Amino acid sequence: MANQVDSDDHFFFWSFDHGGGSLDSGTTGEEVLCGWHDEINDEDLADWLSQIHPGYMTTVHTQCLSGGMLDNLMPLSSNEHGCAATNHYESSYGDGFAAAYRQGLLNFTNTHDVYWYAYTHDGYATDGQGPGGTPGYHIEHPWEATSTNFRIFDDKDNGLPILEKIRTIRWVWPWEEIILPYEIIQGAADGWDPDGPQVLFRIESVEVGRLFKGDMDVIPGVTTVGPGEQLVLELPMAPSYGANGETPPPPDQVLKAFTVRAYDGATVSDRRMPVPILLDEAGQLPDAVE
Repeated sequence: MANQVDSDDHFFFWSFDHGGGSLDSGTTGEEVLCGWHDEINDEDLADWLSQIHPGYMTTVHTQCLSGGMLDNLMPLSSNEHGCAATNHYESSYGDGFAAAYRQGLLNFTNTHDVYWYAYTHDGYATDGQGPGGTPGYHIEHPWEATSTNFRIFDDKDNGLPILEKIRTIRWVWPWEEIILPYEIIQGAADGWDPDGPQVLFRIESVEVGRLFKGDMDVIPGVTTVGPGEQLVLELPMAPSYGANGETPPPPDQVLKAFTVRAYDGATVSDRRMPVPILLDEAGQLPDAVE
């Protein structure tokens, strides 16, 4: 599965009926997910899920001692959301949290919104959220590992943004640091959102040098750039790059330094396109050209 799921996908994992382990709050690391013919322990599940790298991941754990599965996945990144019906040391009852979460999916589209609906409509969640709390008969402590709130499923009424090509962007000396405002990339792109006035761009890969937004390296498949924002491309010209054995690109060469997809805030374009940059010694202003 790790070879089939990529940054274009949203991976949704739901575990339920049944979980095993200890009801002693001081015992950890022994939780298992009970299958028809075998058991999956918490460490193996965490290892398997860590090998999957989708654009977004949502994990929902509703079985007994389900918190013991979720805590092995922490900390979660900004494109991940996880929740559990219970702490790692307590049972879940009936389908209280599971049924409420399923109903939440019918009413909401985003991760935290669905979790909050499930928590507030779980008839056994009468003693607050976890992690933590005193276990008791017919008492659950649902909890979420992060409150990130992104879309779980594609909106059927939301058309995919389109990105057909990006024309070459000309840049003049100095080349060590190339500043790329959103407006420059947008001006070079043939891309649009059928449902809105403009598209953002999500960075999919960095092929040459280092790419920054603000003072942070971009995260492929996560970082986006929109109106009023800019990217900074640091090419292998500086002495620090020579130490790593990288060769500076020659002048008058078109670099395909990074790739992007059009992004409308919910979905991305089918096609990823390189952003071509011409290193121009002629002293012309940066421009979008064919």
